[in-house]
Amino acid sequence: MTDEPTATVAGPGSGPGGVPSAIALSPILSARYRSRDLDAIRAAAPGARIVTLSVEGLADEPVDDVEVLLRGWLSSDAFDRLLAHAPRLNWVHSASAGVERALTPAARARGIVITNARGVFSCRASSSSSASGRGSRSRGRSCAT
Repeated sequence: MTDEPTATVAGPGSGPGGVPSAIALSPILSARYRSRDLDAIRAAAPGARIVTLSVEGLADEPVDDVEVLLRGWLSSDAFDRLLAHAPRLNWVHSASAGVERALTPAARARGIVITNARGVFSCRASSSSSASGRGSRSRGRSCAT
């Protein structure tokens, strides 16, 4: 064991340890987040205010201090409307693999960091076969666990 300090990574927010002041959540699959998901977000970002958005981008509270957006389905137009009212927003995490609706000119102009959940909902499965189709076999783990 060494006495060297371990590196810490600050989060994307302006609060202690990089905790964001506020996190906006747009709907993912359903209109409501489960309480256990909200508890996990609160545990990961203690003290951050959580703001929920509708699919139209309408917020249940002010968004002027939102620094992070967990983005489910939200049209490009609704996203740009949110950007206009959330001047501190600097990181958008897309819950889907695609980020096209978040790569708007307004987001690019502001230099917002956009990440995605590519591969989170897939399992690894690969197959190989000869050109004749013989010898086909599946490798990798099954999607069933």
